[in-house]
Amino acid sequence: MSTTPVNASTNSLPAASPTDNSINSLSADQFLKLMITELQNQDPTNPEKNSEIMQQVSSISQITASNKLSTTLNGVALGQSIASAGAMIGKNINGLTADGKTVNGVVSSVTVTGTTPVLNVGTDAVPLTNVKDILAT
Repeated sequence: MSTTPVNASTNSLPAASPTDNSINSLSADQFLKLMITELQNQDPTNPEKNSEIMQQVSSISQITASNKLSTTLNGVALGQSIASAGAMIGKNINGLTADGKTVNGVVSSVTVTGTTPVLNVGTDAVPLTNVKDILAT
């Protein structure tokens, strides 16, 4: 069965790079648009079989479920990181700032920058991932 690429003149999809040929790189909306375009342009004398269409619909469900699971796991990981960082308030640490400056001192508070908890030590900010030692006080 021949397929017609979707371009700027027909409900554009972002162009994939030559190395990005995975179906998992498509969002569910993009995949649905692609499937509808494929159905609209199929050969009427040799239409796609129902089992093939159901397989594609199943793929949409799998992509959506995978995206939801990834979002949930990222949220859980961030929550655990924030809890770990919060437990360091009042602790003496050794670590590095984002620009590589060595910092030794007591954690006074925690902030979240993007998805990274940052420990505030005096006037310095140490990303949680840059903590080298947690010292006894």
